[in-house]
Amino acid sequence: MVNMNDVSVWVAEYSFRTPSMSNCKGFHFIRAIDNESESDLQDRVFSEIDAELKKNHEQFEVTGGSINPHIMKSNQ
Repeated sequence: MVNMNDVSVWVAEYSFRTPSMSNCKGFHFIRAIDNESESDLQDRVFSEIDAELKKNHEQFEVTGGSINPHIMKSNQ
């Protein structure tokens, strides 16, 4: 398990569908916040994904996803 405070940037990989497209994939990068809980991170990521998808699609359904560390903080 990764210590959440060791992460600088997270990446969310998600799948979604619209009425005219199925099995779509997306990536979303998000800056880490120190001492953020896992549930707060999930809420923040999927809120941003929701807003991003609403810009391009009137109707959509997120069908799956995961959040993983993308860039770790250096050990300086």
